[in-house]
Amino acid sequence: MRPIYLLLPPEKASLLHLLFPEEMPALINYIEGMAITLQEQQDTQRKKWDKEYMPFDQWMKTMDTIRYKIKTRRDKLQQQHRLFARLLFSGQNALFSTHCILIYLSTTKHPNHKFMLALEMLFKPL
Repeated sequence: MRPIYLLLPPEKASLLHLLFPEEMPALINYIEGMAITLQEQQDTQRKKWDKEYMPFDQWMKTMDTIRYKIKTRRDKLQQQHRLFARLLFSGQNALFSTHCILIYLSTTKHPNHKFMLALEMLFKPL
């Protein structure tokens, strides 16, 4: 295994899934919930958008892609670490899913302290 700072988002997601498979249903639900909220608040979010790395319409398209993948493959995403990593943490999908994880870290009191530490270690920027 490579050092953590060299791991790509799909590798980090796969490792997270392998270490904490029991936490994946709630995390997937949270990512889906963030996508639904963004869709519902699209007009407000568009006005506040200041991300230089992606136009807002592309962000919405990425979010729609993730919602569709969760809707159609929820059970397999919860069970298969490689599929979870590939569908939710590859390419532009990684930006949205990682964004959701960072918000999850800053807003959620989770009973599994080790899971939260793993999220922070794997996805929080230095």
